[in-house]
Amino acid sequence: MRTRRPAALFVLLFSASLLLAILSGCRGSALQPQDAADPAPQGQRPTLPRLPAPASLTREASTINYQFFHPASSPYGVVPKQNVDSMNSSFAVFSPGSVSPGPAYACYEFFNRGAVNGSDTIYFDWLSPPPQTGQFWVALANFSLNRWDWHPGPAAGASLDISAGHADYVAPDGCLYVIVLLQDGPPCSLRYLLLGDNPSTVTLQATPASDSIELETTLSAAAYLYGLTSSSIDWDLDGDGTFELIAANTSIMPALYSTPGVYEPAVRYNLEEGGSLQASTTVTVYPFGNTGPSAFLQADVSSGNAPLKVELDASASSDFDTEDPLEYSWDLDGDGEFELHTGQQPQASVTLGLAGMNTLRVRVSDVEGFTATAQLDVEVLQGFRKELITGSNNANADFSLANIGLQGGLPALAASQDGQQALLYFRAGSENGAGFLSPVEVMPGHSVYDPRLAEVEGNPACAYKAPGQARYMRAEDADGAAWADSVLIESGLSQIGNLAVIGGKPAVACAHQNGNIYYFRSLDALGTVWASGSIAATVPSELSLGLPRLDSVSGGPPKLYFGARGYKGLVQDLGTFVCKAEDVQGSSFSQPERLLDIYSFYIAVAHSGNDDYLVAADRWHPLDGLFFRRGFSNSDVWGPAQNLDNSSGAGKSFDVVVFENRPLVAFTKADAWDGPPRLYLQHAADNLASSWHAPMAIDVSEEISEYCRMLRTPAGTPLLVYRSLAEQSLVAVRYE
Repeated sequence: MRTRRPAALFVLLFSASLLLAILSGCRGSALQPQDAADPAPQGQRPTLPRLPAPASLTREASTINYQFFHPASSPYGVVPKQNVDSMNSSFAVFSPGSVSPGPAYACYEFFNRGAVNGSDTIYFDWLSPPPQTGQFWVALANFSLNRWDWHPGPAAGASLDISAGHADYVAPDGCLYVIVLLQDGPPCSLRYLLLGDNPSTVTLQATPASDSIELETTLSAAAYLYGLTSSSIDWDLDGDGTFELIAANTSIMPALYSTPGVYEPAVRYNLEEGGSLQASTTVTVYPFGNTGPSAFLQADVSSGNAPLKVELDASASSDFDTEDPLEYSWDLDGDGEFELHTGQQPQASVTLGLAGMNTLRVRVSDVEGFTATAQLDVEVLQGFRKELITGSNNANADFSLANIGLQGGLPALAASQDGQQALLYFRAGSENGAGFLSPVEVMPGHSVYDPRLAEVEGNPACAYKAPGQARYMRAEDADGAAWADSVLIESGLSQIGNLAVIGGKPAVACAHQNGNIYYFRSLDALGTVWASGSIAATVPSELSLGLPRLDSVSGGPPKLYFGARGYKGLVQDLGTFVCKAEDVQGSSFSQPERLLDIYSFYIAVAHSGNDDYLVAADRWHPLDGLFFRRGFSNSDVWGPAQNLDNSSGAGKSFDVVVFENRPLVAFTKADAWDGPPRLYLQHAADNLASSWHAPMAIDVSEEISEYCRMLRTPAGTPLLVYRSLAEQSLVAVRYE
């Protein structure tokens, strides 16, 4: 993983390399080598300017203006990314040097590619005269693999072939990213960027597309031909499959329809190279005085756990002929067949038991038999089952979760019990978190606070607070049946963060009242000897710190997240920060980077590939909600902050995991300032977390304490644990 250098250092080094390149006369065909961390290039890289590393240029960061590198404009403002699926009718204007010295670029995203085969081709349709050879470059990019390769742009009218060797450019989400770059020259407008075996297309449109008898409409055809030439145009006006107008050679055709019905007129372009391309459209002709109905459908819920009962309402459907009664038919299983008929009753209900996205439809019919349909999607999450965790019997216990075991392991829990002065260790009976076994009493009779559980060398281990100390202990077996003596980490610390394994050795981060966050890492893999702590982050002494969150992905350098609160003069300063280590051991950390302008005492982080999902809560304003940010490419670039909808009043306790390739957030939420908290789940609607479903209550009748924790089990499903006031026990919620 690359770490981000300070911006000033980047500009300095970049400017120096640019100056050396100019002095050495390297402008022209000379090539700069790729970064050492990049794979060997398949094509070529432009000489000047030197582009940002792939980890720094992602689809969310593509609007950033780099020194000597700036984006193209578009009809919708400065948006250099155009999302396309084979064809996009909008265009981007490339104006090198108009914003700052250097080239202009745009990042195009092709959805649902699945794979790239040897016959795939990229076509460029320039609205203006195309750029000259040597000014135009194209890159294929896979940001997940930190890889991109540059190719000289094709000449006017030509295309860029994508060989089978580029199949690895398709990202895990099925997207292919293409970067178009103009180094210099006059402004150029790129109208289309097409991808496919044969991107040539024909379209047909009717205006108007529906009306009563004696309908006069105009059929308009358009052909987008790449490397092909049309020889003639044929027309089938009545849609019977026979082209009665041969070689009409016009792309606009008037048509008259005197009989009620649904017609599918078609146009056919015959090609000089052989074969043809054709398109059709739909024209609906109603009986005299009948305009046909319009359908509208809504549901009382958009998502929920299985089994999910959904109430459907189509009463907003209408017909211009108000005297026509409407009848309703329903497709409730998504197979396209309208199996339920409710006559003139516009409501229906269905109970969905299948997890996933369910498409529900209504078909509205008038007295003449003309119909209209409407549909909506309802997402069903897997059902959940609640289970008491035996032996806890103390709603005041603090606890943490972890998956323990080198071969996938089992969910486990460590809880402290203030009343009994003991540390309890629980282990689930299966990989989805079912059947927690009776607890093992670890260190009975000792004061143990804030246990932090993790797997260390295949066995459970725990860092915790004792009076005036931070301590560590590890079980002697994978089941946690017997534990070794505890080891002192440090004395005089105020807040202990989570326990993590950094570079193969256990490590913790602790907050101190002096405004410093200290990083401790064991000298051996088992945690028997700990080094003296080093300062990982420093904030002004007047700031109070939250629990630091220590994190590492796939053995990479650790990252440290924390919240801080204080004052700059009379102005309150709130922040949530991250700082990154320069190596996998955490020998030194970068300066803190501000992620949010809120103070979050606790921070939750989850991962999907090279992306991070961070959730924080504004603890300084308890009625405020949860904030979410997505970090791309190992958090070298962060997406915009989101305040999760309908989470106002949340923030006492929360956690996040990746479930079904999307972030899932659990949180407690009080409906009033002093009201009892309830437990809610909120799932992102897509893997980009660009939108979220409404929060779902686990059980609105149950009063719980402020604490909830969640993990993704070895079975791939979420396991949620919370403290129930009603049961005076820890409760597990597992998905089935």
